[in-house]
Amino acid sequence: MKVIFDLLARFISFFPRHPHVRK
Repeated sequence: MKVIFDLLARFISFFPRHPHVRK
């Protein structure tokens, strides 16, 4: 289930439109 998290993180990084998500 780590791949899902990685994909999600990559997606968020690609589409940084959520001010709630801050890496």
